[in-house]
Amino acid sequence: MLQAKELLFYTLVALYFLVLSVVAHTTPISPSEAYQFYQDDFSVTAFLMHIGQNTLAGEIGFRLPFILMGILNSFLFYTISRKLFIRKNDAVLALGIYLLLPGVIASTILASDAMIISTLILTFIYLHIKHYSSLSVIPLFVLMFVHWSASFLYLILVIYALIKKEKVLLLVSMLLLLVYFAIGVVIPEESTKSYFFELLGVYATIFSPLVFIYFFYAGYKTLFGGERDIIWYVSFLAFALSLLFSLDEKVRIADFSSYTMIGIIVAVRSYSSSLRVRLKQFQRGYNIMFAVVISSLVVSASSLLLHQPIYKFVGKDRYPIVAPIYEPYDLSLELKSKGANCIDSINERVYYQMKYYGIEKCS
Repeated sequence: MLQAKELLFYTLVALYFLVLSVVAHTTPISPSEAYQFYQDDFSVTAFLMHIGQNTLAGEIGFRLPFILMGILNSFLFYTISRKLFIRKNDAVLALGIYLLLPGVIASTILASDAMIISTLILTFIYLHIKHYSSLSVIPLFVLMFVHWSASFLYLILVIYALIKKEKVLLLVSMLLLLVYFAIGVVIPEESTKSYFFELLGVYATIFSPLVFIYFFYAGYKTLFGGERDIIWYVSFLAFALSLLFSLDEKVRIADFSSYTMIGIIVAVRSYSSSLRVRLKQFQRGYNIMFAVVISSLVVSASSLLLHQPIYKFVGKDRYPIVAPIYEPYDLSLELKSKGANCIDSINERVYYQMKYYGIEKCS
């Protein structure tokens, strides 16, 4: 029999995913989704989109597999947190913050590689902390065929296994790394421009600015005197490698965000330990800081969940971040209302979006 607090917790999680499902159903197909949906090259993301579309029509259909993975990820993240935290409340707090991260919300309501990567990473960590060494190899191996950043995870796990003296994981990670390079590494195109500061802005967006600052602080603090477990190695070393990699090459949001976002566990652990070693009268500053950070996170999450009414109210000039999604959709509806089913001039990305809504390029 579930207790009242547990029932409330599961009800809120269920309500959260119900809201995300509604947002996914009402949000038009994005440029990246449309491109992957119609491209000829095989990708796991496109494959899942087509499975979802064949299962359920409309935008909710091709996003359905990613919503289901989001639900699975919440279970995995909470189970991992319960294993790592002594107090249950800390695990609930970590899950709540994780689910409110704009990066998590976006990867749940929009089909992308990021959700698949997150699922595989959390599955691996779950199996690892449960000591299912043989099974934990499966998500690591699958990741090799999902995203090029798998090689960085293998490298991180080699470092972790060497320091922690985990011989089996060390052997597996080294073998996977060798196999990956033997198959052939696919990396982003080189650029003469440094994307270091752009990447910092991206991280601030997927975490929300104040949460990102605390994530960085907690990871840095743990480096010099905290519990450096597998969560810290995967999240903080992936963050460090992404910054290093961005000095010469462009790093996309999906490349490392899935690795870093699980570092919320590190941030919550750092906050909780700092709070509880102080007497109650000296906790006021920490509580105020916590309230400010969480408030900023709620605002960021709300702006993402309510992006459609906000966009319609303020217009594309004041809310340009979602304009690339809605402009082709609105144009396709306008053309259809006039009895047209094609358009003369259109770029490739917009073409894919409008094709989904029945507008082709005029011959």
